[in-house]
Amino acid sequence: MAAGVTLRQVGPTTPSAPPGLVQAYLDGANIHDVAKRFGLSFGVARRMLLQNGVQLRPKGGGAQGVERGGPA
Repeated sequence: MAAGVTLRQVGPTTPSAPPGLVQAYLDGANIHDVAKRFGLSFGVARRMLLQNGVQLRPKGGGAQGVERGGPA
């Protein structure tokens, strides 16, 4: 702070995740569902998860290693 000037923070800030958000994702809800449940945008919910150290699942949500869509 030089000469009484306060610098603004650059870029958007993400508030703390509401209680239950991280656990809802870890319990299997996808980011869209978590965002809707907590009244957030997809991007804010995703940033909150990342800020809390959550490793995001790959897109598609299916179990890895399971073949889908073909005849059995």
